[in-house]
Formats: sequence, C-alpha cells, structure tokens
Amino acid sequence: MKNKLLITLFVALTSIGLQAADFTSGKLKFNIIPDSPNEVELVRNDDSTVVYGDLVIPATVQQKQGKKKPKTFKVTAVAPDAFRGKAITSISLPDWMQEIPDSMFMDCIALERVAFSDSVTYIGKSAFENCPMLREITVPEEITTIEDRTFFRCKALKTLSVHDNIRVVGELAFAECTGLDTLLLDAIETIGAGAFHDCTDLKMLRLGENVKSIGYEAFGGCTNIESVDWNVKKCTAPNPFKGAKVAGVTAFRMGNKVSVLPARLCAGMSSLTTIALPPTVRVIGEGAFQGCSKLQTINLPEGLARIEKSLFSGDRSLTVIVIPDRVKAIEQEAFMGCSGLQSLTMGDGVTRIEKYAFSGASSLTELIIGDSVRFIAEGAFASCKSLTAVTFGSSVDSIAPNAFRNTNNITAIDWRPANYPAGNPFRGINVSKVTALAIHDEVESLPPYFCAGMNSLESVNVPNNVVSIEENAFAGCAGLKRVVLGRGIRRIGDHAFAECPALQAIQIPGNVTTIAPYAFYNCSALGSLTIGDNVKIIAEHAFGYCQGLTSLEFGRSITSIAKCAFEGCTGLTKVTIPNSITSIAEGSFQGCSGIDTLTLGEGVRTIGKLAFQGCIALTAIYSHTAVLEADPECRGIFDGVNKSACTLFIPNEAKKLYKSACDWADFKQKTLPKPKK
Repeated sequence: MKNKLLITLFVALTSIGLQAADFTSGKLKFNIIPDSPNEVELVRNDDSTVVYGDLVIPATVQQKQGKKKPKTFKVTAVAPDAFRGKAITSISLPDWMQEIPDSMFMDCIALERVAFSDSVTYIGKSAFENCPMLREITVPEEITTIEDRTFFRCKALKTLSVHDNIRVVGELAFAECTGLDTLLLDAIETIGAGAFHDCTDLKMLRLGENVKSIGYEAFGGCTNIESVDWNVKKCTAPNPFKGAKVAGVTAFRMGNKVSVLPARLCAGMSSLTTIALPPTVRVIGEGAFQGCSKLQTINLPEGLARIEKSLFSGDRSLTVIVIPDRVKAIEQEAFMGCSGLQSLTMGDGVTRIEKYAFSGASSLTELIIGDSVRFIAEGAFASCKSLTAVTFGSSVDSIAPNAFRNTNNITAIDWRPANYPAGNPFRGINVSKVTALAIHDEVESLPPYFCAGMNSLESVNVPNNVVSIEENAFAGCAGLKRVVLGRGIRRIGDHAFAECPALQAIQIPGNVTTIAPYAFYNCSALGSLTIGDNVKIIAEHAFGYCQGLTSLEFGRSITSIAKCAFEGCTGLTKVTIPNSITSIAEGSFQGCSGIDTLTLGEGVRTIGKLAFQGCIALTAIYSHTAVLEADPECRGIFDGVNKSACTLFIPNEAKKLYKSACDWADFKQKTLPKPKK
C-alpha cells in the first residue's frame, strides 16, 4: 500500500512539473502560463546556435508528452526580450498580437521585413531599433503614435509613408535611418525632437497641414534635403530645420492654407531662387528666410502685419520688395545685407523702421519713406552706398543718430514732415553731396541742424507754410548761394544760416517777428539785406561779420538792435536807423570799418558802449533824436572814429544835450538841415 501511494504521488508531481516547465518547439521556446494552463508565452531562447531566418509567430504550438498525444497550447503572449539581438531576416506577426513590446526586435541586425497584422495597435519604444537591414515598413492602420526610437538606426529604410491615423512621431523615432530618401507626413501633428536626425539620404520631405509641433533638431544632420512641400497651416515651433544642412534645397513649395511660418523656416537655404507665399499667410517668424542668398523674388501677401527681425537678412540676390499696407513695423536687420536690393516700396501702414533694417542694401538708389512712417532707428539705412535720393514722408518725427551711417552719396532729399521735433534729422548722415533739397508745402517747421553740413547745396526755396526755421537749420552750408523764404515765416532761430559764406542775398519776409542770435553770422558774401516790416527784434550777433553786406534796409516795426548784431560788417557804407528803433545795444556796429554815413532816427533813446567802435570811415552822422539818453561819462560809442573829421548833424533843440554828452561832444556839430518841403 505504501509503494502504491509513492508511485501515485510521483506521477502527480511529474504531471505538475511538465505543466510548469518551459519547452521548445522547433526554434522557439515557450513558457506555460501558470494561471492559464492551455496558454503559453513565447520567451527568449538563449541557445546561441539557433538561427531564426524567416520567422512566423504561430497562433498555437504543441508540446510533446512522451508517448502520449502532444498537447496543443494557444500562444497568447510574447516576452519583451524574446527576439532582441536574434538573427531574424523576416517576421510575420499573428492576428492575436495587438502590441509589440518595447525593444522586442532591437538589434536584430539581419531583419529585412516585418509583416504586421491588422490588429496591432501599439508598437513600443525602440521596438525595431538598430535593425540596419530593415527595408520596408507598412505601419498598421490602428497605430496613432510611433514611439520614441521605434525605428532608430534602421539604415536600409528607403521610403516612409504613414497613414492618416498617425498623429505623433516620437523622439528619435527614425533617427539615423540613413537610407531614407522620401518622407510623406501628411497627417502628422507632432514630430518629436531628433525624430529624423541624421537621415543623411533624405531628399524629399512633405509635411501636412496639421503639424503643430516640430521638436528640437527633428531633421538635424539631414545633409541632402533638396525639396520641401510645406503645407503646415500654423506652426510656431522655431527653426524646424535646425541642425540640418539645407543649402541644397532648390524647391520649397507652400500649401494654400498656410497662415503662420515659424522663425528660421528657410534660413540658410542658399540655393533657393524663388518662393511663392500663399495669400493666406499672416505671420512670418524671425529670420524665416535669412541667408537665402540666391533668392531673387518673393511676394509678401497683403495680409502680412509685421516684418520680423532678420527676416531676409543676407539675401543678397533679392532685387525687389513691396511691403504690404498692413505691415506696421519693419523689425531690426530685416533686410540687412540685401546687397542686390534695387527697388523698395513701403506700404501705407508702416510706422517704424527698426535698427539696421536695410543696412548694407548697397544697390538701392532711391528711397521713398511713406507718409505713415514715424520712426527710423539707428543704422536703418546704414551703408546703402548707392543711395542718392531720399524722400521722407509727412509723419516722420524721429530719425535716430546714424540712421544713414556710411551712406555717403545722397544728392537729393525730398522733405515732407510737417513738424519734426527731435533735433537734427540727419545726424551721422554724410549730406555733403546734397545738391537738391525739396521742402514741401505741408512742412510747418524746419528742425534744428536741418541742413547742417550740406556744403554742395546752392539753392533752397522755403514754402509759405513754414512758420519757423529752427536753430542751425542751414548752418555751415558752405555752398548755399540763394534762399527764398516763404511769406509765412515768423521766426528765424539761432545760427539758422550761420557760416554760409556763399549766401549772397536774403529778404526777410513781412511776417517774421524775431531774428534770433547769430542767425546769419559770418555769411561773408551776403550783399544785400531787406528786413521785413514785422521784425521787432534783431538779436545779438544776428548778422555779425557779414563782410560783403553793402545794403541794409530795416522794416518799420523794429524797436531794438541787440548786442553786436552787425559787428564786423565791413562792407556797409551807409546805415539808416529808422524812427521805430529806440535801442542800439553794445557793439551793434562794432568794426564796421566801411560805414561813412550814419543816420539815426528820432526814436533812438539809448546807444550801448562800443556800438560804433572802429567805424573809422565815418565822416557824417545825421542824428534826428532829441531824446537821447546822453551819458556824461564816455562809453566808447565811437572809439576809433576820427571825430575831428566827422560832422555830427543834430536837431537844433538838442544842441545842449549833445554838447554835454562825453561820447558826442568832440564831434564837429552842425544843425540838421531843414527837410525839403
């Protein structure tokens, strides 16, 4: 009885051991699933002598039972590492297999083909990584994501066409697939970082309209891209081709639904000659076409609202640009280095031109800055060496210093800004060659230093609408000979025409009320001067050292002549001070060595010290004033004048007054002749 019990127990244990053990069937190794005694899992066979070749994963497998009938098991699972690194040349997956685990076929270096069943819904990360002989893949319809590194280093893959259900290509999913030459990604929404990195044979790429994200260096290391079809509606990921060598791209086509172009989209595509932008484009990112050095033409769509930074920087073959009306700002360096640009048309909406926007546009000969432009930044048109004619629109109110630095050949300026408030508009601009200056009727004020340094300018017409010529506006215009001042001018500012040695004649319009200090200082060729009837004040040094001045006519409203106003005007011979003037300040006519006849009106009350010092040619003074505030102490009014050779004619009733005044007493005095009836 004891022996029978032992035998029964042994048989039972043997039966249990057989059920739990691994077994092989052909080249495959299986493990009976403990909780499912009729199902097995295909597991790794570590027998290094096994060569799988063409592999079919069976739906069922039989286990030998000694002399008994073999038992049939249903294959329901595959271990994740079952085939990793194995010598498989092809594999067919069964219908029951819905998921391919991570790394399952990784390092299967002989694998050439994979036949997926339609039931596959997931292919794991690195599932086919480093399968360098894998030539073709048809991704099952149920797959929506190609996981990270799934086909990494599958170097024999030639063409990838993914179905419309796939939305995501993971990081490094096809990286180092060096044989891949065509990518058709029509339905993809997300492309992970490095997804196609180092696909060195990639020549043709098509991206569908739904792409929203392109990861870092998704196409980095792709060195032979020649053609891109870009249908992406709206992608804001910057630099989608970062790390790729795109100099060989000769065709870049855009779909008709594209609205947003990301930053640096085509940057460095130096073989492109033309790009057609669809009318749907509203936004173009920074540097999108930077370095497209052979790009000759591009149409900017009417809906574009902004020209971003460095957009066309370095595109030296670009010849024509038309800025759409909706564009508000041309950002810095947008067209910098576009040395072939010959024609620039600005839309009506541009208000700002930022730093170095057109710097180095050395073929541009004519520039028309639209009426909407208000601000021109530093260096905006620097080194535009062929630029000869510039028109400034009516709204310009700020031109930064050096906006036209090293732009040295401007000969014509057309000026339209009504009221330019920001000082010298041409600081840092070489205007020495300007020969033509047109000031338009809408201009109301000429800003400080407006034409300072325009040494080649010979003639200027200031229109009637101008009311003010500000300080130094024409100072130093060495060649300026002729100025016609419009009748609307009311004020001529400090140094407005100072140091214009060629200026020959000037007529101060009737509406001018003030001639500021040094306004015409050292205009040494000025021969005649007519001062309008509304001028009340001639400020200090206003006409100092106008040595060529021979004719001087005062208006009827002038009341005072300021300090040194006509100092050094050696060409004057006869000066008549009208009755309206009550005050002649210190040194007013000091050094006017050519004056031989001086007539003082009857309104003169005060004459400052040294007022006529050095007027050595004086022989006659006709003083009609009897209200002179004579000082008993000498003030040197006529220092240097030979009083014994000069006759002073005075009113009869003022003899005592003049005799008691130190500066007047030594003249030969005579009574003024009675006026002829």
